[in-house]
Amino acid sequence: MIYFNNAATTYPKPPGVSKAVTASLDSIPFHPGRAGTEQLEKDTIESCRSKLARLLGVSCVDNIIFTGGATEGLNLVLKGLLQGGEHVVTTAIEHNSVLRPLKTLERDQKLKLSIVNCDNQGRINPKDLECAIREETQAVVVSHCSNVTGTVQDLTETGRRIKAHDVLFIVDASQSAGAVPIEAEKWGVDALVCAGHKNLYGIAGVGAVYLSENLAVQPLKVGGTGIRSDYLYQPPQRPMYYEAGTANTPGIAALEAGLDFIEDIHLEVIRDHKKYLRDMMLDFLCGRNEITVYAPDAGEGMISFNIADTDAEECGYILESSFGIVCRAGLHCAPLIHSCLGCPAGGSVRLSFSYFNTEDEIKHCQNALNEIMQAVCI
Repeated sequence: MIYFNNAATTYPKPPGVSKAVTASLDSIPFHPGRAGTEQLEKDTIESCRSKLARLLGVSCVDNIIFTGGATEGLNLVLKGLLQGGEHVVTTAIEHNSVLRPLKTLERDQKLKLSIVNCDNQGRINPKDLECAIREETQAVVVSHCSNVTGTVQDLTETGRRIKAHDVLFIVDASQSAGAVPIEAEKWGVDALVCAGHKNLYGIAGVGAVYLSENLAVQPLKVGGTGIRSDYLYQPPQRPMYYEAGTANTPGIAALEAGLDFIEDIHLEVIRDHKKYLRDMMLDFLCGRNEITVYAPDAGEGMISFNIADTDAEECGYILESSFGIVCRAGLHCAPLIHSCLGCPAGGSVRLSFSYFNTEDEIKHCQNALNEIMQAVCI
């Protein structure tokens, strides 16, 4: 089986990830602040927090909050900030983890929403975002990297323009964390959300949020912290203010192992390998008249395409069932970007690569696509 669906969840994981999960499960259970056996796993949690802060360009580790994933993190930020009828600007490249919370708040008349389109390469023009800002705008929400095209947005220029208007800058880094350099504080980001199971090589069920020092966000959940148990409200100190309940220590241990892997191999080495594989596949795809590639000049670690009039999901099914190639086909939980790219209603076929993919796997996929083209383009 060849796995080209790494934009959804990376596979395989580095060997250290499964070892870290096993070690966590084999250890005496630890509940922060509640037991005398806490030091080993407390060190793991705080060590992971420190490494993640370093990767994201964050100076204060207590501003890194662990969550159950990027979706939970985005709900925490968006619902914890936006409840008073404010105006918010977002973009057509967004994943439903951004769009659905915002559209739900809009439906419930808790905010007003403007959506800025991208160009046919999946790029958002920072000037367009700035032009969408009104006097009553509270926040601009932007994905750093599209999960359909892999296009990375210019957040240096975007952040400069947004902050000139004293508007909150919220970033979804689910696809970019671990794939490209991130400098949250330098860009003027107020909140940044990332997923642990994608390019950070952790497992499902863990993610993180960076919240800038003075950003007042209401917690998504409240409950036990093991500290200040006499206090009947959530203790306001970070990070515990946002981390009620028992920590997902196996998930955090896995995330730390993924971060160790990135540090050991180096992010740029990982990035260069994925670029090499993408370029190899892109050379093949762009040489075929029967194939339309979307945003060929902009992608980072992935490619979206269609073969002639073949439905994307049908093509994805054939790749998996007949050739053992796991990919993703359809709208990729990002329904608005496709019309900007010129995709048909059924979306696209997406191949997304990992450090663990090989040249031979690319060649096998090329041969498979040749066979599909011969069958459908008669």
